[in-house]
Amino acid sequence: TLRISQGANFTVASSLGGNLNVQRDGGFTLTMTSPNTHTGATVFNGGLTVLQDGATLSNTSSITLNRAALRLDDSQFVQTLNRIPATAPITLNGGALTFTGRGGGNQNVFSIGPVTVGTGAGLLQQTMAANSNANGAGASQVTVANLVRSGAGATVSFGIAQSNAQPVGDNPRFYLSQLEGGALPGPGVMLPAWITTIGHNPGSAAGGTSGTINNITANSIDFAQYDPAVGLRAIHYTSTLAPGNNVNLGANTALPAGGAMINSLRFDGASTLTFAYAGLDTLNLQSGGLISTVNANNRTIGTV
Repeated sequence: TLRISQGANFTVASSLGGNLNVQRDGGFTLTMTSPNTHTGATVFNGGLTVLQDGATLSNTSSITLNRAALRLDDSQFVQTLNRIPATAPITLNGGALTFTGRGGGNQNVFSIGPVTVGTGAGLLQQTMAANSNANGAGASQVTVANLVRSGAGATVSFGIAQSNAQPVGDNPRFYLSQLEGGALPGPGVMLPAWITTIGHNPGSAAGGTSGTINNITANSIDFAQYDPAVGLRAIHYTSTLAPGNNVNLGANTALPAGGAMINSLRFDGASTLTFAYAGLDTLNLQSGGLISTVNANNRTIGTV
């Protein structure tokens, strides 16, 4: 095993090869620009590692991100296909795998192997770079072979980020070939609550991506549904507290006497959920899912 650590941000143009495991430890940013062809496992423990220009991990047997981030960056001098193997298993232990596409009308297509969410909060994110042509109708698409959760309490978010006024529109897209080794439910069915989307809610009030009621904030965090035509998307919400409903609270709401059962709960805006009889009434979440949008507001559950 070759172990790499550094005391500052560093760019390396050399390559790694042979029957070798590679482990990168510590913080800072390591930018790689040349192909790496080693055939062993690759483990990142902290920091940000960037594969740009000609950089690849083309033959690695697996990739593990332990509180670390790996960026596949096609926005620089060279766009390189298949930077990581399409079959290599990827494990996220509080790690992030990000894809920076190339704008100006380019089509960015990535296929990655099975992703296991082991511990903590994982992230897969796509973006167009700030140096891309803001008027180019570029697109980005990532297909995940299989999504699995192995650790209790682990979560994963699929995000899109917009920069340089790049008109993201209906792109980028995330596709899943399998979920926990099986088929995905059809459109309109909420995926397990440990899966969320960030930014897949464009203009919800106008387009109805997440419904039109109760002050829903666009381009924030949502529970997810899956549509084979367009990939991961935000679910539809309602404000009605009833079994099976995915509820968005954008205003102060009182839990009815006797409590309520719903599928999931999303807090939006400065909202309070008041219990009629504190200590007696219960709100049951069938999916176990409760999230709060990422705007600067306080939320309160129960009586104060």
